[in-house]
Amino acid sequence: MATSKITTVCDQHGKPINATFQVEVSDGKTSVIVRSRGGTKGSANEQNTEYNLGVELILSRLKAKGCKLVDAVLDTKYTKSQGLSHDERRLNVGKYPIALSSQNLSKLTKGLRDAQRGVRKPGAKGLGNNTKRMRLFVEGMLGDAEKIAAILSGRGEAAGNTLSVLNGITSEHIKQAVVEYAIHQIDHPYKDSTDYDIIIDDRPYPPVAIMGIASTLAEGTEEYPRLRGGEGTPCFEKFKELRFKIVQKGTHQGIKSSRKKPRSWPDCLEVLDYKKWGYDPRELFSLCLRIRSDYTLSKYLGKSASGKTSGAPFKFILGARDNFRRVDVGFQNNVIGLYLVVDSTEDDYVESVRSALQEKLNAELDWPSTTGKVNRAFNIKLKTKQQCDAVVEWLSSERVPNTRRLRIRESKTAKLKSEKPELFEQTSDNEKLEANTSRLLEEGLDEEPAGNPNPERSDPRESKGAFKRDPEVIAWVKQRAGGICELCEMEGPFLDKDNQPFLEVHHILPLADDGRDTVDNAVALCPNCHRACHHGQNSEDLKNRLLQKISAIK
Repeated sequence: MATSKITTVCDQHGKPINATFQVEVSDGKTSVIVRSRGGTKGSANEQNTEYNLGVELILSRLKAKGCKLVDAVLDTKYTKSQGLSHDERRLNVGKYPIALSSQNLSKLTKGLRDAQRGVRKPGAKGLGNNTKRMRLFVEGMLGDAEKIAAILSGRGEAAGNTLSVLNGITSEHIKQAVVEYAIHQIDHPYKDSTDYDIIIDDRPYPPVAIMGIASTLAEGTEEYPRLRGGEGTPCFEKFKELRFKIVQKGTHQGIKSSRKKPRSWPDCLEVLDYKKWGYDPRELFSLCLRIRSDYTLSKYLGKSASGKTSGAPFKFILGARDNFRRVDVGFQNNVIGLYLVVDSTEDDYVESVRSALQEKLNAELDWPSTTGKVNRAFNIKLKTKQQCDAVVEWLSSERVPNTRRLRIRESKTAKLKSEKPELFEQTSDNEKLEANTSRLLEEGLDEEPAGNPNPERSDPRESKGAFKRDPEVIAWVKQRAGGICELCEMEGPFLDKDNQPFLEVHHILPLADDGRDTVDNAVALCPNCHRACHHGQNSEDLKNRLLQKISAIK
């Protein structure tokens, strides 16, 4: 029997992580011993803190060598001392042997960890942790234990693996990744960016997530690469090679989306004022775009390849379905329209087609009366969430690829509101307002706040006292400004207690004059410009300048 020394796992860049293992070769069999996480959290003796990442990296290198996972058992001193047999210590993650080539390694890693909790002496209380020492029995890798350990550690891979993964990515893959991220809201393993944004079609996105999704599109795989962001990393260098701009998070000021001239598919959704509809159309929009993956922005806008108008804009033509010769879904300013054509004028037949569809749906549609000499067409408005959901269910047919029901990702802002609602409380207490604004800026917002069109005073009965202001509006406006005065366009004159350039939020139309406490009536100004707006001789001119600027700010 030969056992390697304790070896540290390296990431794709060749950088060591906090995870260790050993390789044992005995009687022609190879096993990998993953060492447990231990030590007091946050202390100097904490070890193997990146246990999960280490396991996945080891599995990925075994997969690259065409190996199979023959068996896996918990290998702790405790389980052995309790007299648990090999079978009782087995980690049940499926039928062994498992061909790693067909496995989602993130799910397999999670499965191995979850299975650890089930290995207990009968009658034992609790579940224990799931980062214990385990032994993976491997088929397909024989030889010297130290050499195998060197291969599995990733030493010598350096950035080569990452670079090879990113080599085939083009600008088109990046833009497709934006659609997957922003429209289809695909599940991915990457965390939100904390320091940088990548600017694509004048919109900010998390760089690592976009590059990782683009990699899966370029490679035609569901395996997400391990990527790191930051200056000098392969991820950022690839963005620079493709001429995309990387900026500090929250500092980009884009141009407001145009309904008639959208720059991207996310723009098409942004211009819909659906918060007033009573339902969310994003799932239906995503579904239409998946069904018609061949669609271009020009086609959606009703334009031909030459740029000339060739049909009604803002719709997807989905083709024939359930005896309707044509099914269109249109996304108008205030409602979704469903256009259904029956290729007949025979009343009984048209009614049978209409009734058959209505029976399929979980909500009653508002069917208009229809006439026609050649065919019968129904223009239906989807007025409720139930009607929209029913149409989504109908169109989510198994015969159309990639039309699985969309799970809308909860925004960071929405999650924060559910976990810390007190931070969003409107108040006239300046100290509380400042503290909550500071916390919201620290957390970061990713959803534009509605604000309050009719802010109240602290004593509304007497119309006296300071106005109750929305800390979310203040935080959003400051985040939008990124430390730059939105009038003179100079950086704040000094750093505030949060180490940010000092700016003050000013209401263009004062609250006392029935101004709204909303982001489209608020700007972040340096103290000098703020005083000029209130007391300067040209305050009216400054007000008009700000109104023009704010109308162009996203």
